[in-house]
Amino acid sequence: MCSNPSDPGTSAAPRQSVTRLGTPFLGEMSLPADLLAAYNLAAHAVSNARQVVMTCQMFAASDGGEEEVAGYARLIAESAKEIWAEYAYHTSLANVAAELAEASDPGSHFGGTSAHEAALSYGDRVLDAVWWVADPLQHSQFRRHRAVQIDVSKIPVRLWSIAKQLSKIEWPDGDALIAACQAEARRAAARRAPKSDLQRPLPAVGAPTVWFHANRCYSADGINMRTVTVEEDDVIQAFLWNKPELGLAELSRVCGAYDFARIIDGLRSKYGAVFAKAIQKPQPGAPGVYVVRVKRVPKAN
Repeated sequence: MCSNPSDPGTSAAPRQSVTRLGTPFLGEMSLPADLLAAYNLAAHAVSNARQVVMTCQMFAASDGGEEEVAGYARLIAESAKEIWAEYAYHTSLANVAAELAEASDPGSHFGGTSAHEAALSYGDRVLDAVWWVADPLQHSQFRRHRAVQIDVSKIPVRLWSIAKQLSKIEWPDGDALIAACQAEARRAAARRAPKSDLQRPLPAVGAPTVWFHANRCYSADGINMRTVTVEEDDVIQAFLWNKPELGLAELSRVCGAYDFARIIDGLRSKYGAVFAKAIQKPQPGAPGVYVVRVKRVPKAN
């Protein structure tokens, strides 16, 4: 059975999964996109499951007036639908489940292989308990076909029974579970090898080359960078953006009035002379053509 349709003529904005958020659902931390999606899924499940449990507890302690029943029922229905809506995105956890299990704290599994798995299980168990009471005829379909939604219209008339059913179960501490998921996600992210220059694809072996990294940084091996002067950078960039062989007239047109002999001699002798083999000066008496073999460092994957 499906939840109540919206009123004719109204058009609600399509719901966006929490796995598509660019920031944490709860808390502040920086995570890779796939780990962020899994964490947001877990934090969302815990938040809504906890909302259902706490709402039932508040209802049980209230006078049970008609308006209160309607308000509490609405809160439970909204949280139940939120939990159900994310079932289609549970693959976000499956994609990183092994990483999270390896990074998890054995003392904070809450009965799962990881805190993240326990968080989704918490949401699943809460929704199962609500549906078992609110819509027992369709409850069996919940386990077989997740496209079958809970009939939230049944919640108000069966709210006392739902609250009683949830009170029988010992639920995890939501704050502790979310904190465990945060710590677990951070550890999983930290265990991933950082991308650094040492992990860049090494330049292909061949003729000596000046490798351009960024911001006036160059190397002879694609790793050990030197920062050159502004005028040296201008000259090297002239060869990078044009061709390896440039005469004085071409260099002047591209760079302006520089003392190219001095600059290129400096590039060959400075910085431990690491660039000398990739930079050639004109032979005495030959046309003034300089050769600088310069390329960009390949990007890391």
